[in-house]
Amino acid sequence: MQLRCLLGELGAISVSNIFGIPVVQDSLDADGQPLNERLVSGAKRLITQLDWHARAMKNHRDTHGIPS
Repeated sequence: MQLRCLLGELGAISVSNIFGIPVVQDSLDADGQPLNERLVSGAKRLITQLDWHARAMKNHRDTHGIPS
């Protein structure tokens, strides 16, 4: 949540999806693999949204250029 405030001050856009892992030590095994489906589906949702924003911004930059 604190990073969202910083990104806003820097003029960056953050995605709206929040993917928190409240008890990370109980959410991953020793090899870093998720122990429940919630982690997998939440990460996919976040990455999909981030990818959509990145593509949209690139397309807009290619069409309209960078503001001065």
